[in-house]
Amino acid sequence: MLLSLLRLFFFSFYFIFLTLYHQITDTYKYINKKKRNWQNSLELLTSNYKPLESKRRKRTMRFWSPFHMHLLDIISDCPKKLIFRAPNSIRLRMTVDHIEPNQNPGTCLTQYNHDTCLWECYHSPSTFGHHRLFIWVLDTEHDKPWATAARFDTHVDEKNELVFYPITTNVFNTFRCQLIKPVNGILFKESFPTDILIRAPFIRDVQLQIDDQTIIQGKYLQNDIYEFQTPSILSEQIKEFVVMGVCFNNMFYSIIITYRIS
Repeated sequence: MLLSLLRLFFFSFYFIFLTLYHQITDTYKYINKKKRNWQNSLELLTSNYKPLESKRRKRTMRFWSPFHMHLLDIISDCPKKLIFRAPNSIRLRMTVDHIEPNQNPGTCLTQYNHDTCLWECYHSPSTFGHHRLFIWVLDTEHDKPWATAARFDTHVDEKNELVFYPITTNVFNTFRCQLIKPVNGILFKESFPTDILIRAPFIRDVQLQIDDQTIIQGKYLQNDIYEFQTPSILSEQIKEFVVMGVCFNNMFYSIIITYRIS
C-alpha cells in the first residue's frame, strides 16, 4: 500500500514537473519571438526613417510677406511642378538659380491653367545639385513691381527627362496666358510640330513671326485659344519662332513666347 502511494506521488510530481517545464519553455520561446519581432520592427523603422530625414534636408521653403498678404495657397510642392491658388488680381512667375557658380539651373515655365484656375510652375533641371526656385507675385490692382513671395530649395540627385521650356515674357504671365502645345521650347526640324496652340486672354492680333518677311496670323478657335499652322519647309537661317500680339489697348506688338529652332 505504501509502495503504491509512493509511486502515485512520484508520477504526480513528474507530471506536474513536465507541465511546468513545457509552460516555462513555451513562455521563453514566446518572449524571444516577441523580442526578435520588436528588434526587426525597430531596425525597419530606423532604416526607413533615415532616407526620410535626408529627403527633408534636401528641400526647404521660405516665405515672405507678399505670400501671406496676397493669400496664396500651395496645392502641390513638387519641385518639378509647383501648383498655387491665387486671387484673380494676382499673377505669378517662377525663376530658378543654381547654388554652384557657372552651373546651368535649367529652364522653367509658369502659366495659368484656365481649366483648373490654378498657377502651374514647371522646372526642368539640367544639372545635379542644389537649386533655388523663386516665386514672384504681381498685384494687377496696384502699380507695384514684381515681389518675391516664396523660395523653394531643392537638391537634384537623379537624372530625369530634360525639357527645354520656351522663353516667356512678363506679358505671358501678366495676361495669364497658357501654353497648350508644344511645351518643349526647342523645335527640331526632323520632328517639327504641325501647329502651335496658346491661350491668350485680352491680347488681340496674335501672330507668329518666323522671320522679317514671314508672319502667320493666329486662327481664333474658342475661349481665347489661337492656333498657328507651322510651315513644312524652313530655311536654314531661321533660328526662332516668336509669338506676339497687341496687349489690351496698346498700339504696339509685344513678344509673348519665343521658340528655338534646331
